[in-house]
Amino acid sequence: MKSFYNLLKFAAVLVLAASTLTGCATGSMAKSVTKTLNMGEDLPADMVNRHLAVWVNFDEDWAENYNRSSRNVLFGQGVEENTPEYGMRVARVSLANTGSAMWIGKGEASFLTGAYVPDHLPRLRAGDIVEIRQTGTWDTMKNFITAGEGNIVVRILCSKASPDYEKCLKGTPKVGEHYGYGETHTAYPASVRDYGFTFTPMFDKKGQALRTYPQ
Repeated sequence: MKSFYNLLKFAAVLVLAASTLTGCATGSMAKSVTKTLNMGEDLPADMVNRHLAVWVNFDEDWAENYNRSSRNVLFGQGVEENTPEYGMRVARVSLANTGSAMWIGKGEASFLTGAYVPDHLPRLRAGDIVEIRQTGTWDTMKNFITAGEGNIVVRILCSKASPDYEKCLKGTPKVGEHYGYGETHTAYPASVRDYGFTFTPMFDKKGQALRTYPQ
């Protein structure tokens, strides 16, 4: 099973290499790479339009500063260069994909996605467990500034920097053998507006921070 997944990842690298050579490493090509990594599957109904516990995979940063594969994941969700969303706070996260054809009992299959971070939260770090508003499979962050709807981080469940992190982790949802994944069963508002959060640009077009992160 893992060998097959590695083959998929290799195929994605080939697609990405081709896109780089042709100067098309964003937009639809990026989405193709992301879909290859995720086997092109839509998430099952019980994983969308609800709150899910997810892992933060990298320290939160300007979209351009993430590695290439992470940028492609974000591009596939609608965070594209030369759009207002590119200057927003964005986190690259993973959730357990129980609807994957590669799913096995231990829960060793994940779906790579992203979420916008509201102004009031501190900078997210790799290993943090957060709750997100998971709205769909693809383009979940597209046109967020105009539409005001999409994937967002709702709250931090466990901070990696906390001395009680391991204890906290054991209290999070669990999928297969893995903690920090799955539905949190908290109330799911009808709209992002109902949370009362604010989302304002964090970076200028050159990636310079417009303000400091909250503590």
